[in-house]
Amino acid sequence: IRLAAAVRIPTVSTTNFAQTDTAQFGRFVVFLQQSFPRVRRQLTRQTFNTYGLLYEWRGSNPALKPVLLLGHYDVVPVQPGSLAQWQQPPFAGRTAGGYLYGRGTLDDKMSVLGTLEAVEYLLGTGLRPERTVLLAFGQDEETLGQRGAAAIAAASCSAAWACGPLGSRCRSRARAHPDRRSSPTAEPAGQPRKAMRWCPSSTRWSTASS
Repeated sequence: IRLAAAVRIPTVSTTNFAQTDTAQFGRFVVFLQQSFPRVRRQLTRQTFNTYGLLYEWRGSNPALKPVLLLGHYDVVPVQPGSLAQWQQPPFAGRTAGGYLYGRGTLDDKMSVLGTLEAVEYLLGTGLRPERTVLLAFGQDEETLGQRGAAAIAAASCSAAWACGPLGSRCRSRARAHPDRRSSPTAEPAGQPRKAMRWCPSSTRWSTASS
């Protein structure tokens, strides 16, 4: 099954990003592209810091605000010396006794794969949602999500700022975090910050500076 195959890709987050085996994250992204061909063909996809993923399933009614479904596909490391405590190897993706074992089966590749399985199936039925559906999958939730979730959230904040009633909330959040420009996902200090703005009136994302 696809979830078992996903578990076999050791997308392990490390606090020191320089020590992260990013090749495994690249493998996982390719795996998703190959495993869900309808999603690949019919949804638009944007990446954040290479491995953070945001899919857009365009709805038929641009007046409706989009709904956002979340997940992450990174996992925590296996503690050295703990393998003997595992009933099955952590990255083997084995099924035993009716259970799938492995790192990420519950936290949180199950959510990512389950969401994509559902969308792939619904695309096969010809369904088009009335409301736009966004799928956001982070690559570093286990290490605070600065490269994935924070970058995607910043795009959503810019969308609200530009097009919706949540703008004041985003401005307050920006004031509360004055170091935002120095985060790993921001543009260098003194440079205009690029963001993706969701504008219901135009039913699309557009690159903008703020």
